[in-house]
Amino acid sequence: MSKDKIIRLFLQNNDVPLFNQRDFWDKIIAVLCDAAKAKACSLRLLEGQELTEGVVVGYQDIASRQHRIPIDNFLRKMTEASTPTVIKDLSADPRIPPQRKKRYRKEGFHSYIAVPVTAGDHCLGILSFYYAKSEAVNTNRIRLVQALASLIGYLIHNSVFYEDVAQLRELTRSVLENATDAILLTDELGLILYASSQTARIFHTRPQRLIGQYIFKFDASSTHSLESLLKMAKRRKGIRHSELSIEIKNGQKLSLDISIMVLRHHLESSIYYLWTIHDLTSLHSAQQAVQKKRAEMENFVYTISHDLKSPLISIQGYVSLLNDEYGEKLDEDGRHYLTRLEKNVSIMRRMIQDLLELSRVGSMDRAMQVVNISNLVRQTLDEFRYQIDQNRVEILVAKRFPRVVCNRKTIKLVFSNLISNAIKFMGEQKNPRIEIGWKQNGNFYQFYVRDNGIGIAKEKQERIFNIFSHLQDLENAEGSGIGLALTKKIIEQHSGQIWVNSEPGKGASFYFSLPKTLVF
Repeated sequence: MSKDKIIRLFLQNNDVPLFNQRDFWDKIIAVLCDAAKAKACSLRLLEGQELTEGVVVGYQDIASRQHRIPIDNFLRKMTEASTPTVIKDLSADPRIPPQRKKRYRKEGFHSYIAVPVTAGDHCLGILSFYYAKSEAVNTNRIRLVQALASLIGYLIHNSVFYEDVAQLRELTRSVLENATDAILLTDELGLILYASSQTARIFHTRPQRLIGQYIFKFDASSTHSLESLLKMAKRRKGIRHSELSIEIKNGQKLSLDISIMVLRHHLESSIYYLWTIHDLTSLHSAQQAVQKKRAEMENFVYTISHDLKSPLISIQGYVSLLNDEYGEKLDEDGRHYLTRLEKNVSIMRRMIQDLLELSRVGSMDRAMQVVNISNLVRQTLDEFRYQIDQNRVEILVAKRFPRVVCNRKTIKLVFSNLISNAIKFMGEQKNPRIEIGWKQNGNFYQFYVRDNGIGIAKEKQERIFNIFSHLQDLENAEGSGIGLALTKKIIEQHSGQIWVNSEPGKGASFYFSLPKTLVF
């Protein structure tokens, strides 16, 4: 039988019939009983402090012998002995209990030879032969029985291994068939030796139709992706998590994540390839649907925000005109209402403008470039120079920053929003201070903007990155509450994270991470 067929037999779904262990040993013991010219024969295996019911032939009442026997001193010495135990007169031997003697008389047994069955130094059990006459137990018969016991030890030892292989095969089959990923085994040429049911489901066929076929047959794409992947696995001695798209014969396009492991036969020069295939088709379809809905939502927000600008500009114009021409004619309450109206219109305009910015983040130019963060931070601080000087804020900046692959415009907006918030929410701090720095954290650069302002209560820290959430729950709070939501969206688009550590009255530290290597 070829090695490829052995592998298929070992792994295939259809069971390879194993012989019935019980029938096998019944026949073997019957043959041994006849070879040793005995009236009866038994093979009992040693399990802990008992001999199993084992296999018994030649008894008149077989059922009465199908029980376990506790190990007493007599049996223990027998299992530890290196030579057979011979009893020429069972009825007279003082080592045998009376009840057992009675059973032997009933069966017509007069003499007895028992041989320990061993594998190496380990006793596996006891092989016993019973005779009707005492003269049957002679030197030649004892030697024969010893030889038969050696043969039985060899068979038991190897049959245990056989059962272990059968159990291992069943366990392997169960694991492979219940794995969430598809499993394939091919030879060097791509011939499929084994295919799990998951593989069959991915390729819309039956496992039996995959066995014996070349894997490339199921790739109808013009790029011959599976063939190219196998060639790459040969060169690299394996592949891990390679995403590719193929088209199967029914025209369906599949997105697959494939890993290939090289298996070498330890006795031969044969090489096999174990394919693990994860179907990403549904995931990619869902991601595309989400991206489509996100684009629709961003377009909706942009349209609504843009359409609201015109009437708000008109309202603001009329409010200014009303204030200029009729402000002096209004009483104190009227002027207060007019001022409040003017301020709220300004807030609405700012909110609409921020909404437009938020909607543009998904569609704006996402060109990546190597950015000198030191220059970017310096330019951002220059834009806030007036507010910094007016509020007498001490600025502490790291001496140098790393160069990062990112979108310069949006990351500048991140620093701008965080510095603006730090100035805005300094409160009554007599010695205002803002620190800007960074550190390495594994595969990421971790930046921070830290202040000693009013701080943020712990229960509000989760909400501040939500749209329209203010850092300060005050009626006169500045800003639209969109800045941090916009900042979070930018950082997430760069495959990073943003978070805050803060306590009320002890300032706030905003952190965000950017990967050292960013691939879009």
